[in-house]
Amino acid sequence: MKYFTAQLWAEANSRNRSVRKKADQQWNRNLKSYGKQFDKIMPKLTRNAQRFFSKGMHDSELFSLTMGDHLSFLKDWIKVRTNFIEMKLLHPKFPRKLFTLQYSDILNYKIEYSSDSPIYDERDKQILGDWGYDELSLTKDKWLKHEILFDTGATITIEFKKFSYKVKRFKSKKDELKILRHLTKEQNA
Repeated sequence: MKYFTAQLWAEANSRNRSVRKKADQQWNRNLKSYGKQFDKIMPKLTRNAQRFFSKGMHDSELFSLTMGDHLSFLKDWIKVRTNFIEMKLLHPKFPRKLFTLQYSDILNYKIEYSSDSPIYDERDKQILGDWGYDELSLTKDKWLKHEILFDTGATITIEFKKFSYKVKRFKSKKDELKILRHLTKEQNA
């Protein structure tokens, strides 16, 4: 993370008023700088991706993260492989909705749990926690790079070519619980 770092986030939530004020000023400068970078990247994104990256998922909970290969078969049984990462998120501001993010044509990914200073507390360091802030940038080779900072200080970084997302609306709380239980069983199988 270049603009919305764990240290800056922690300082913005400091009990020390002068530390908090200085961090807020830096946060606002970084927000403007990131906005300029983001505006340059926007034309390279699909409309679907533009909608997602313009809104963000602050305070979401990562329900599941899956990675693997998509196998497609063309004429005459020619096999085509592409890799993917899929995240399913729940957002407290949007009850009864499951957000599914899908990255494909992955160059690189990294999940880092260790943090010298969690943003809020000393929770188990082997969990990600709540989605805090994220940044979209380009690598030197023009791959898209999405970095996500969680409130434990953990991060996920994904370098990719394609992105899409969709939202599943649950009909009722009962329907939501039924589907989430099913997904949990799949994870534990």
